[in-house]
Amino acid sequence: FTPPCAWALRRQYFHFEEQVRRFPVGALGVCRPSAMAAGAVGIAGARVVLVVFAVFASPCGVVAASGGGGGCGAGVPVASCEAHLQSLVDRLESSQDQIQGKLSTLSTLELLRSSILGGRRVELQSAQRQHLETGSPLIGEVTYDMRHRPVSTNASRYFRLARTVARHLEVAHHALVPVQLGKASGDALLAIVDSSSELSVFDLDGRPLLENFELGHAQGVTIDRLLVSKSQDSPLVLTTDSTSRIRVHSLKVEARVGFSAGVGRGENGTAEHSEEYLEPSNLVLAPKLACAFKLPASPLGGEARLLTAMLIVEHGGQTHFVAGDSAGGITVFSHRGFLRGRIRVTEEPGGVRGLVKSQGNSVLFYSARVFGHLAVAKVDLEYPPCWGPASPIAYAIIDLSYSASRVILSLEDGDIAVFNTARGPSRACDLAMKFPHVSAVPFQLYVFKGYIVGMPRLLRNSSQQADLLPELFVFNLAAMDNGYGVAPSRSVQLQASFDARGPAALSMLPSCQGKTAPMAFRFASTKGVRIYNVSLRPARKSKVALEEAVVEESTSWTSWYAKRIAVLLVAMLLPLWYWRRRRRVAKAAADAAAAAAAAAAVASDDGAAAGADKENQRRRRNVGGRGRSGHARDAGARPKVEEDFDDDDGEVEEEADD
Repeated sequence: FTPPCAWALRRQYFHFEEQVRRFPVGALGVCRPSAMAAGAVGIAGARVVLVVFAVFASPCGVVAASGGGGGCGAGVPVASCEAHLQSLVDRLESSQDQIQGKLSTLSTLELLRSSILGGRRVELQSAQRQHLETGSPLIGEVTYDMRHRPVSTNASRYFRLARTVARHLEVAHHALVPVQLGKASGDALLAIVDSSSELSVFDLDGRPLLENFELGHAQGVTIDRLLVSKSQDSPLVLTTDSTSRIRVHSLKVEARVGFSAGVGRGENGTAEHSEEYLEPSNLVLAPKLACAFKLPASPLGGEARLLTAMLIVEHGGQTHFVAGDSAGGITVFSHRGFLRGRIRVTEEPGGVRGLVKSQGNSVLFYSARVFGHLAVAKVDLEYPPCWGPASPIAYAIIDLSYSASRVILSLEDGDIAVFNTARGPSRACDLAMKFPHVSAVPFQLYVFKGYIVGMPRLLRNSSQQADLLPELFVFNLAAMDNGYGVAPSRSVQLQASFDARGPAALSMLPSCQGKTAPMAFRFASTKGVRIYNVSLRPARKSKVALEEAVVEESTSWTSWYAKRIAVLLVAMLLPLWYWRRRRRVAKAAADAAAAAAAAAAVASDDGAAAGADKENQRRRRNVGGRGRSGHARDAGARPKVEEDFDDDDGEVEEEADD
């Protein structure tokens, strides 16, 4: 070969030989001698390729194949030889890219094999992890997302197992009931519905307060829901069955002895002496049936309505029961179970999938594709519903402490989307952001101390069959609002795993106070309910959240600035109004006193004038009697008019003589 052509060919050969030497033939467990042999064969093959290439594709016309057409031989232009050489180099480079892809695949498989055998998780790229999860959801149990690796995976640091309650019961549903034990609030009881459709209530220390209470549902039906109210004085327990019948019981907490000195629980869970703590052993629960009702049948008769969602709404001292059905309607009942109204909110197949308490007397509803807000008092939509993402909606939640206009939707493909339903003073349906994709299974969402807590949970009618590992993801909205950079994000604050298999259910209190808060877990593989004491610091709001809160608050008539301006105006105008009122009252009193004085003066003048008149008349009578001297007065004579001068005021008065 000529020097330029030989140099180019030699460079490609040595590069190919280096790639063959680096090829990890033993990545999947092949023994080392075989790996060395395979490497030697690869190098020998590279050399054969070089020789064949030199014989049949001479770049510069020195070596030519006899009878071979299309090669570079004598008489062939140099440009054609260079083009042919460039095509061969491109083919070698494409082979190099394929080799690099295979090497990356083998490296990933070796990493997964070592993590499974070693019992630990490994980090994968987001695209690789998401692609592998589409074929097997179990990939999420042995891998982490490299970009969104959780800040902490130490579950024992934040979750401390307090005890297991009702070990002897096959628990079907459970819920934490907020009650007030003494003057301080924040205590809770555990309500359990077992497989026999009976209600039992325990305190958090595991002592039974109510056992095997018959709820009154028909024989042979299955209770599919258990809801509790937020009222601490007389909490309500609502249960529904497979026939769409609803029964509500009130639990009145009473004391056998009353308040007694005993040992109570302090803020840190230790024992302390308290005079205001009501001993749980002295508590008696008096269950009472509050109401029982059923979804109204369709007047047409051909529409089947099945109960798909239920919610207890307490606002302004009033309690309503809101029910969603499979026909896309929402029915509102009063606290006594009377029908108040029904409205159809969606035409989606499957109807209403869930109901969530929103701000004030509003309720968030969602179906597979649509979500919106319903005014319970009016039984009407507040504004037109919004269309969600392409993937169906599985669950939804609203973090009222963060922003009432942000709706968080959990989708069936594992994604979590955040929508803004307000844009300044107007309504909107804008996609704000998406959570990191960390699971192929939809999340059941909760709100806990400013965090969004998600637990992977399949839908009831889902076709996916997977033996799920119970995990808990704690998402930090502030980190997501700050945006993603080159460094790993801190969106996943905590990822906790539990030593159980199968689906799990979680219950927590609506408002958590103190350093620790109880969480009740129910696992399908174990009996009873596990009570964990969870210690997490409240999440900090990001600048974006604070700005959204200010914008949202400033658009309403009860905004922060409006309230303070109103208070300032009232503080300025109230003294002025009071001063003007006092001035008017004083002026009116002065006018009344002046009028009274004037009236008194007029009355005194009139009295003096009347006295003077009487005195003048008396004088005239005396003078007239002496002048007549017994002569009779003519009866038909006209009266004599005399002018009398009053000495007091100098006025002339005309008087008629009788």
